[in-house]
Amino acid sequence: MKKLHLAAGNDDFRQSQKYIQIKGGFVYATNSHVFVKFPLNEVFGENGPFNQDSEFYILASNWKQVGFDKALKFTKDSEFLTAYGKKDTVLGLIKMMDAETFKKEIGNYPPIDSIIPTTELVEITKISFNPKLLKDITDCLDSERYSFEFRGENKIIMIKALDSEVVAGIMPVMPLK
Repeated sequence: MKKLHLAAGNDDFRQSQKYIQIKGGFVYATNSHVFVKFPLNEVFGENGPFNQDSEFYILASNWKQVGFDKALKFTKDSEFLTAYGKKDTVLGLIKMMDAETFKKEIGNYPPIDSIIPTTELVEITKISFNPKLLKDITDCLDSERYSFEFRGENKIIMIKALDSEVVAGIMPVMPLK
């Protein structure tokens, strides 16, 4: 029941960001302004259809359109992912793209793990970011409490849901000079 589509891109210039990535035990989405990183089990459940070795791509607009953001259970059959709601009613079916096809037809997915900051936390005196982007992240993470980590002015602001292992990032608004 994650609104992953809220963190994905929707412009034609960055085709790869229109997709949700399933890779290495995590689910990623980004639009260059924000990113989210979920452990597989937080999106697909403890006995979900993917494992650490899975790598698939789902068009984020399909995620929303088919109702996957309301799903309670998922099954996978080859390149198709089916979502189920209450009483095991089928919400919809999405054709996924495997890693080889994605790379050939779309290109490379942004390497989100490489931009997650690991430097020391620092105190900052001012902060500026787009509130709509923050709302998209909090709606996507769907938690009641968050921590915010700052590593300096004009650096990615890390957002962590306190009740899960989900991490997200938001780019600050660059100051006008």
